[in-house]
Amino acid sequence: MATVPGYLMVKKNRSVFALQAEANLLSLRGGVHVFTMSGGSMGAYLSEGHSVVIDSQYPDNAKEALKQLKEKGLAERLLLCNTHHHGDHTGGNDVFAEEGMTILAHTAVPILMKKQAEERSRPLAAIPTETFESAIEKQLGQEKLAARHFGLAHTGGDAVFHFTEANVAHVGDLVFNDVYPFIDPNGGGNIAGWIEVLKGIEAYYDADTLFIFGHGKEVTGSLDDVARKREYLEKLLSEAQKAVANGIDKEAFKTNDAMAFAGRNEMWDGAKVMNLERAWEQASELK
Repeated sequence: MATVPGYLMVKKNRSVFALQAEANLLSLRGGVHVFTMSGGSMGAYLSEGHSVVIDSQYPDNAKEALKQLKEKGLAERLLLCNTHHHGDHTGGNDVFAEEGMTILAHTAVPILMKKQAEERSRPLAAIPTETFESAIEKQLGQEKLAARHFGLAHTGGDAVFHFTEANVAHVGDLVFNDVYPFIDPNGGGNIAGWIEVLKGIEAYYDADTLFIFGHGKEVTGSLDDVARKREYLEKLLSEAQKAVANGIDKEAFKTNDAMAFAGRNEMWDGAKVMNLERAWEQASELK
């Protein structure tokens, strides 16, 4: 099983930036590649007739990715897919749109992109021009791209893009692999729903599926990594529900040093505490 190293993350000016010294486009299998630089991992499928890019990171990153993809043989029929609306996955959309790419995403993505741009007073990147509600398939010559929305999770518009012949699935930020995730209730994120979505992914894909993750120590992996993420979220929410039931307030819960999650690292300072806060808030709503 191929694995691709992840990268260091820091938080700055209310946005999360990934830092990596080199931009890397690496081949996985069946014409599918992964590109890492900063922001969420990009996927790409290259064939003589069709090319697909999944997520676009930031504008400068997208330009570098496009350069490397053209060197590998970018086809004339182009499709860009966004796994969700966050800027480190959609910020480079304009770069690919200028190449004539159609942009595909879940129906919530353009709505959430507009909302995010307004709230942060930032320019709106090119929004998806084709959307789907629950599932859609695209035939790409010998390959088929199958996109599915499993429900509310990291955001309200997360989608999994699966190259079925290569059996490679890009799950975006549904998996922050062995690192504390960003939980976005303002964008429709829901921990209880996220747990159910990961259960759905575990049931739908198979042991041979190679996953591309949005962030993590390794940005590719297997169902074992998906299960480990689900188990973390289950423990996080369960502990928060116990705290709420026992009358423990948010401040006490988030600063409890006894709350330990083995093998999980912070991508930015305060990531663990933020997860505890969000879990307590959502456990209070479930009470």
